[in-house]
Amino acid sequence: MDQAYADNEVAKATVDQVKIEAQTNIAKAREQAAILDTARQRLSDTKVEVPAPSVAVSKVARSPKEVDYAVADRMISEGEMASRAKGVFRLVIDKLLKYKAAVPEHYTGQVKVGQKVQIHVEAYENKAFEGVVSRVSPTVDRLSRTFQVEVLVPNLARELKPGGFAKAAILTRVEPQAKTVPVEAIVTAVGTTKIFVVQDGKAHVLEVTTGAADPKWVEIIGDLDPNSQVITSGQNQLTEGTRVKIR
Repeated sequence: MDQAYADNEVAKATVDQVKIEAQTNIAKAREQAAILDTARQRLSDTKVEVPAPSVAVSKVARSPKEVDYAVADRMISEGEMASRAKGVFRLVIDKLLKYKAAVPEHYTGQVKVGQKVQIHVEAYENKAFEGVVSRVSPTVDRLSRTFQVEVLVPNLARELKPGGFAKAAILTRVEPQAKTVPVEAIVTAVGTTKIFVVQDGKAHVLEVTTGAADPKWVEIIGDLDPNSQVITSGQNQLTEGTRVKIR
């Protein structure tokens, strides 16, 4: 019995010793894991990582490798201590731009996502850049009575510069067969709008309703022969049936 009791005490002491050794090994492993995490963090701090592109850019680029960044600003000099808060470079994705504009509240029901937009900038006076409405704000600004829209504009040739100013026209209604006349052809008097056309060598008056307009052309809504010869000058000397000669 004494021998058995002694063996039991020795076994208990052995178990306690093994537990102490195990706890020591666990503590050493945790210490090594902390050292490894610190080393990984230091390694990560030495890398300059480019942020992931937005969802809109991902839809245009087939893979992340196709997303090109341009360096807009370098915010650190050689030998200077780098930090995550300050950053190293300011990058821009200039092959797909976002155009933001305020639209009058009057057009709330006409502007929708997916509509085509024509962008004009002063640097390219005779060229229109095409974009697509990607977002329409659900609210109206109470002071300006306008709502914000965002337009995605492909810029693969990098002709447009991020941060630039532009004017845009949202194509809310597209009518390929619209009938238009030069602005000079429109005559407004006594609350009526009319144009003069040439029929059998004589001036003929047509009362018209105008639609969309730009600086050069005006849309005519209603009956107007697309082949009509429209008079654009000297209308103040004309009446119904006045003979005219085309020069």
